[in-house]
Amino acid sequence: MKGFDVIGDVHGCYDELCELLDKLGEDSERRLVFVGDLVDRGSQQKECIALVRTLIENGKALSVMGNHEYNAILKSLNLRLKKDLFGDAFCDFAISDPDFYFDTIEWMKTLPLWLDFPSLGVVHACWNSRLMRLLSPYLDSEHRIKDDSFFKDSCKDAAGCITKIADAAEIILKGTELTLPYGEFFVDKDGKVRTEIRYKWWMKVDENTRYSDVALSVGDSKITDRKLEQLKGWIGKEPPKNIVVGHYWLRSRSPDTVTLEDVSFSDKVFCTDFSCVRKGRLAAVRFDLNADDSVKGISVESVPSKNI
Repeated sequence: MKGFDVIGDVHGCYDELCELLDKLGEDSERRLVFVGDLVDRGSQQKECIALVRTLIENGKALSVMGNHEYNAILKSLNLRLKKDLFGDAFCDFAISDPDFYFDTIEWMKTLPLWLDFPSLGVVHACWNSRLMRLLSPYLDSEHRIKDDSFFKDSCKDAAGCITKIADAAEIILKGTELTLPYGEFFVDKDGKVRTEIRYKWWMKVDENTRYSDVALSVGDSKITDRKLEQLKGWIGKEPPKNIVVGHYWLRSRSPDTVTLEDVSFSDKVFCTDFSCVRKGRLAAVRFDLNADDSVKGISVESVPSKNI
């Protein structure tokens, strides 16, 4: 294997995906990897699903599950009732094209929660070894969900409480969140007022670390400079290998390209989601490997959104 090309959240952007694949070129010794969130938001979801499924079936690609696939599965099982997901584009197919909808749901269930290669890990939002061990009884050796008991156990219990399995699944697929001090908030990419921030789960903190230091994926919003009120239980551990995530709706420094600096959260953590469906770019982080599977080089390719 010469390397991996890890593609960010596609969200129904089929034309951009085809353009990016052309730019990457076809090489039997490289493997395409998708970070999940193939569906919702964009207008070409059927085409994206068909293409990615074909690539996987032909042994040319792999994909992990994203939170949008996870939410859709829960909705199909009547397990995500608090939030009405109809209107999120994919779930609308349950009414407009039920054959496609239910067939795709069953396929989504086969997607692994993460991929673990010798020198590279891929997960949609957060790499946390402790939580991965907690979920492992529900998964096979390739980190795929064994049966629907996982989805039932990863929801709130009968009393409406978050279970350990639900908490683990949420963090792996949606990232870690931290409540801001009373009265503090920010406005997210969809214009919603939020009182919790996603935080840099790999970052070490101390008594001088501030909320603004650890805030992740808040766009241009200003986050308070107050010191963190809680340090106990912080993850803050740089992973032992290169990790690639999607999910975080980044914007590149230049609208004309995505650079290695743009995708680098840290020396070991990289994000390949650059808001293609919202006039950003569809990006791929490319890992070139040595003969012993160690990483030889890292580069980035991207194409512009066609959602003008």
